[in-house]
Amino acid sequence: MAQPVTNLGVVPKLATDEDFDHFKKLAESDDGWTRQYDSNGIVVWTATTENSSIKLLRVQHVFRDISTEVLYDVIHDPDYRREWDEHMVDGFEICTLDATNDIGYYSVACPFPVKNRDFVNMRSWRVTDNEYIIFNHSVRHKDHPDKKGFVRAFSFLTGYLLRAQEDGSCGFSYLTQTDMKGWIPAWVTNKAAVFFAPKIVEKLDKVSRGYIEWKQQNKPEWKPWLHPEQMTTPTPLVSDYSLFFPVQHISSYRGVFVADIAGFSVAPIPWSFAVWVWLSYGVWCTLLAHVCNIKISLNLSYMDSVIKNG
Repeated sequence: MAQPVTNLGVVPKLATDEDFDHFKKLAESDDGWTRQYDSNGIVVWTATTENSSIKLLRVQHVFRDISTEVLYDVIHDPDYRREWDEHMVDGFEICTLDATNDIGYYSVACPFPVKNRDFVNMRSWRVTDNEYIIFNHSVRHKDHPDKKGFVRAFSFLTGYLLRAQEDGSCGFSYLTQTDMKGWIPAWVTNKAAVFFAPKIVEKLDKVSRGYIEWKQQNKPEWKPWLHPEQMTTPTPLVSDYSLFFPVQHISSYRGVFVADIAGFSVAPIPWSFAVWVWLSYGVWCTLLAHVCNIKISLNLSYMDSVIKNG
C-alpha cells in the first residue's frame, strides 16, 4: 500500500505556507490511508509511517450547528480548556515566536499505574477566508527539560483542518501521531486509538456548544490567536534560539512531518494522549477479560472527560 508522502525538506523554526499546504494535503488525500471506522458521520483512518510503529490517525466529521469560528476558538482558548479538562495538571505558553507560532507546555495526570505525561510543543496556525489550520510537533527547550514525576511524551504531528461549509457547519479533520513513551506496546495503542477516536468528536461537539455563552462572561474580547497584539508572552531574541534543541529534521518523513523537528504542539488537545491514558486502564483489563472469559464493564467516564488537540 502506498504511503501518504510529505516531502517537506528541512522544516524551519517557523512554519511556512508550504508546510500548511502539505498538512492540508495529508488531511485530505486518500493515498496510503485505510478506513477503520465509519458510523454516524464519523470516519476514522490510519496510515503506516516510516518514523514510528505508532500509526498516524485521522478523524473526519462535519459539525452541524457549530461554526468553524467557534470550533477554532475552542481549540485555541487556554482558559476554556481549564474549565473542561479537569485532568490537566498544568499548561502555559512558554514564548511567542511570531504572530502565528508559539511554544507551550502541557501536562496531564494519568491513572495508576501509568505515570503522568507532559509535552513541550511548538504550535503553528493559519487562517484564510474559510479555512483554519492548526498543527504542532514536539521540541526541546533548555529552560524546560524533562520533569521529575512526568514522562516527556512526543508529538510527531497533531493538528486540525477546519473548513466552513455552505450551510454554516464546520468540516473537521483531525490528525495525530503521538508517542506517549513508556511501556505500552504500539499495537495496543493503535487498536485503542481507533476505538476511542469517535469520542474525540463527541467531546468537541459538547464543549463547543457551551463556548459562546461561557466566553461572553470570560474576557470576550481576548483572543490572541486572532489578535496578536494581545499576546503577552516574550518573544525570544535571535541570540536566544540556542535555547531550542531540534529533536530531528523532517527531511525524509513519509506520512507526517517527521519526528525530528524543533516542533511545537498545540497546547491544544493531545487526543491521542487520552488514548494512552486509558490504555493501561481499559484496554489491558479488556484483554485480560477475554483471556479469562470474564465480562468486565469498563468505566469510561474518565476517558470521556479527558478526550478533547492534545
